[in-house]
Amino acid sequence: MPAITLKDLLRHGLGEMFDAQRQFLPLLDRMEVDIREDSFRARIRRHREETLNQIDNLQRCFDLLGTDAPGIECAAARGLAADVRGFRSQTAEPWAIEVYGLEAVARLEAFELAGLGALANYATATRHDDVLRLLRHNLAETQRMADWIADARTALLHRLETRGGVPSVAR
Repeated sequence: MPAITLKDLLRHGLGEMFDAQRQFLPLLDRMEVDIREDSFRARIRRHREETLNQIDNLQRCFDLLGTDAPGIECAAARGLAADVRGFRSQTAEPWAIEVYGLEAVARLEAFELAGLGALANYATATRHDDVLRLLRHNLAETQRMADWIADARTALLHRLETRGGVPSVAR
């Protein structure tokens, strides 16, 4: 059914985010395996649990709207996942996979922040306050993860650089 109201647009966007979050779970699983530092691995594992809760929140949004999740496939999420798989198939360097993995998660979080922000605007405009509350919860968790990644990638690059693990120029 085409979107003809803001509520339809909200439902469609929730469907895309619902699918995106489900597509991101295997990437987080792979990232947890690829990361070598225990504290980073633990944070990725915690974010996976947060993502599962965010998926539950999105399902609750559909329940609050009195509708089922539409069967929408998020092409952007599929593309991000394909990028990660493509990079992993091109290199066996553990440091490169680790750095790229953090950057990939940063892109995922940026995508989620943009989408959740738009959905929060739709929920506000349509006066779906219970949906808005759930979306704001997801937004807050996503922002915390994005902030953590910004710090983690700086720390990772510094660690690799001081240990001589990252070639800065081709030899």
